[in-house]
Amino acid sequence: EIRAYHLDQAVGLIAELDGRPPDELAHEAAEALESAGRRALAREANRSARKQLLRALELEPTLERRYEAARAAWRLGDMPAVSEEMERVRAEAAEADDRHCEARALAALAEVALNRRADVAEAERLAGLALDVALPDDREPRFDALHVLYKAAWWRGRLSDSERFAREQLAIAQEAGRQDLESRAAVDLAGAYTARNEFDRAEPLIAHSLELAEESGSIVARGFALMESGDYAIRRDEYTEAERQLDDARALFE
Repeated sequence: EIRAYHLDQAVGLIAELDGRPPDELAHEAAEALESAGRRALAREANRSARKQLLRALELEPTLERRYEAARAAWRLGDMPAVSEEMERVRAEAAEADDRHCEARALAALAEVALNRRADVAEAERLAGLALDVALPDDREPRFDALHVLYKAAWWRGRLSDSERFAREQLAIAQEAGRQDLESRAAVDLAGAYTARNEFDRAEPLIAHSLELAEESGSIVARGFALMESGDYAIRRDEYTEAERQLDDARALFE
C-alpha cells in the first residue's frame, strides 16, 4: 500500500510536468493500487478501497477493476453509484462472456432494485439471473443472490421461502469454508425462526452466528450477528441487553 501511494504520487508529478506519465509507470501504479484496494476490501476498509480502486481504474481501465471499484461502493451502501457502475460492469461482462463478473454485477443490481427502489419483482428477476449465470463453484455471487431472494421473500411475508433460501446460503458458506458468510446465513435463518416466534430454534443459531463472526474477524459479520441478537432480546423483553447489543452493532457498522 505504501508502494502504491508513492507510485501514484510519481504518476501525478510526471503528468503535471509532462502532460501524461509513461505507460509503463501508469501500468505499474495501477497494478499496485488495485492490489492495495483489494487488500483494503479484505480488511473492510471500504472507503480506502474505493479511492484506490477508482484511481487504478482511471490509470488503466479493466473490467475487473471496474467491478472491484463498484464493489467497494456496494460495501459502502452507495446505491446510486452501484446502480450506474454495476450496470456498466454487467453489460461489459456479458459482451466479454465473463460470467464471473456478470453474476456478481447481477447480484449487486438485485440488491439495488430491492433496497433503493423497493422493486421486489425486479430484485427477484435479477437474483434469478445471477444464479443462472454464476458458475457452479462461483459461490460468492450465488450467496449474494440468495440473500436478496431471502429478503424479497421476507418482504412478501413468505417465511417458508425465506427459510429455504437461508438454508441454501448456509450450505454454500459451509462448502466455501467462509465463516463470515456462514455467520450471516445463520443470522438470516434465525431471523426467519424469530419472525415465527420459534425461539427455541432461533437461539442456538444466533449464538453460533456470534461465535462464527468473532472467529472470522469480519466487522460486518459481527455487526449483523449483534443486530439479530439485539432484535431477539427485544422479542424476549430483555431491553437493556438489546440496547447494548444494538449499540455495539451500530458502532461496528459505522
